[in-house]
Amino acid sequence: MSYLKDTIPAPGLPIVPHQAGTDELCRILLLSQETPWCTEFKALIRHLGMRLKRLDSPVDALVHFHEFDPHIFVVNAFNGDDLSLTDLCDALRIPRLLRPLALLVTDGVPIPPGEDLAELGVDEVFNTGHSLDDYSTTLIQHFRLTVAQRRVLDRERDILDSLPDALMVVDDDLILWKVNRAFARLFGLDNAEPLRRHLGQPLTAVLSGIVSGSAESGVGASLVTGLATALRNDRKSFDCRELIGQSERFLAGQVTRLESNPSHALIALRDVTDQQQAVLRESRRERLATIGNLSVGVAHEIQNPNTFSRVNAANLKALFSALKPLLEERAGEKSDWKVGTLPLKTVLDKIDEAVSGVEMASQRIAAVLDTLKRFGQTSGDSITDCNAAEAVMEAVILTKHVLREHAQLAVDLPQNLPFVRAATSELAQVFINLIENACNAFTFPGPQARGDGPAEIRIHMERMDERELVIAVTDNGPGIEEELQAQIFRPYFTTQEQGEGTGLGLSLSSDLMHRFGGDLTVRSRRGQGASFLVTLQRADAQ
Repeated sequence: MSYLKDTIPAPGLPIVPHQAGTDELCRILLLSQETPWCTEFKALIRHLGMRLKRLDSPVDALVHFHEFDPHIFVVNAFNGDDLSLTDLCDALRIPRLLRPLALLVTDGVPIPPGEDLAELGVDEVFNTGHSLDDYSTTLIQHFRLTVAQRRVLDRERDILDSLPDALMVVDDDLILWKVNRAFARLFGLDNAEPLRRHLGQPLTAVLSGIVSGSAESGVGASLVTGLATALRNDRKSFDCRELIGQSERFLAGQVTRLESNPSHALIALRDVTDQQQAVLRESRRERLATIGNLSVGVAHEIQNPNTFSRVNAANLKALFSALKPLLEERAGEKSDWKVGTLPLKTVLDKIDEAVSGVEMASQRIAAVLDTLKRFGQTSGDSITDCNAAEAVMEAVILTKHVLREHAQLAVDLPQNLPFVRAATSELAQVFINLIENACNAFTFPGPQARGDGPAEIRIHMERMDERELVIAVTDNGPGIEEELQAQIFRPYFTTQEQGEGTGLGLSLSSDLMHRFGGDLTVRSRRGQGASFLVTLQRADAQ
C-alpha cells in the first residue's frame, strides 16, 4: 500500500505517493452538486495527487461504491432523492465494517434534528468557511488511518486462511461477517471470495445462494439450526449433518464468543464424517453381538421343549403307524364306523396328517434354531473363506416371516459356488437388508415392474470370473429414481415414512462389502424394478 508524504509541496507540484508494492492512490468519493466549494475541492485533490470520483446523487454514490472502493467518502450538499444523511449512513454501516472507510461531511449537509454524528459514523465535519489548504493534512491522516485499518483486516484474513479448520464469524442474528478459505473448501468452493462478496448477509442466504446456486436448496439449513440453538443457549459446541455435493457430512462446531464484541462469535467447523462412520460401524458390531448373544440364548431355551416335541411327535407317529392297520381292519369289517360325525377312515387320515404336520413343524423350528445359533456366532472383524450360498440361505430363513407377507422369493444360484472372502454372518446380514428393502419397496405407491402380477424377488448369479463373483438381488417393484441412487447408501437416508426406517441398512451393508474388499451397487430405473449387485472377491483368486 502506498503512503502520501507528510508535507505539502510548493504550489503547482503534486504530491507523489511512496511506492510500496502497488500503484494504488488515495481514492475519494465526493457526493456533491457542482458548487464553488466543490470546484475548489476538486482542484485540491488534483494538487494532492489523489483520485476523485464525484456524483451528485446518493443512490448513484451507493451504486458505484463497491466498484470505486474509496478510502474517503466526502459528503457535501447533494440532491437528496428522498434519502437523508441518516439513510446514507445506515446504508454504509455494514460495508464500512467489512471495508474500513473514512466518512467526512461538510457543514453544508443538513443534519436531522437530534442526530448524533458520532453514532451515525461520521468521522469529521469540514467547515466550508475555512481555507481548503487546511483540509490537506486531514485528508492524508484519514487516508493513512483507513489504509492501516484495511491492512489489519487483510492480515487477519491471511491468518484465518492459513488455519486448517473451517472458520467463520457470525453475530447473534446469524449474519456472516468473516469466513476463511477452509470454510469455503468444506462446502466445495475453490476459494472464499464468492462468500466474502456477500459478507454482512444472513448465513442461510449466503450458503444456499452461493454454495448451491439456489436459494431454495436448503444447503446450510442444518448448520444454521444447530448454530442458532447453540448461540441461543450459550453452548460451546454443536453437531449437525449437512448435504454437501452428493454426500452427507457430519460437522462438529465449536463456538467462541469474541471478547472485543460479545455479540459476535467465532465458529470453528470440522468434518468428522469418518469418525462418525467408525462409531456407527462399531455401534453396529456391538448391536449385532448383542443380538447374536440373545439369539443363541433364545435358541437354547426353545431348543429343549422343541426337542421334546419332536421326539414325542416321532413316538406318536410310530405308535399310530402300529395302531392304524388294526383300526383300518376293524373299519373294513364295519364300514359305517364313525368317530362323532366323521367316518373312521377320515379321522385316521386327519390324525396321520396332524402327526406328520407336528413333526415337520418341529423339524423346521430346529432348522431355524440352528441358523440363529450360527448367526449369533458373529465373526467380528475376522474375514475368512466362506460359502456365499450358505449366507444367502441363512438370510432366506431369517426373512421368511417378511417374505410371507410381501413377496415370492426364488434363489437361483449355481451349485458348488467358489468360496469368497467375507464373514458369513455379516454377509448374511447384507442379504437380509437387501431382501427386507425389496419387500418394503413393494408397498410404495406408483408404477411397478410387476404390473398387476405377483411381487417377486430373485437372488441369482449376475456374473463370475476368475477374480470375483457378483450376486444380484432383483425385484419387480417400483425401482429407484436416478437422482436418489447416489444417496441411498448414505447414513440415515430413507424413503420410508418417519419412524419406519433408520436409513442405516444400505449404508452399513455398503460399509461391510467394502471391508470385505467387494462392493454394493444398484442398477435401477423408476417403474422397472431394482437390482442390487453384491460383488465379492473369490477366495481362490490369484
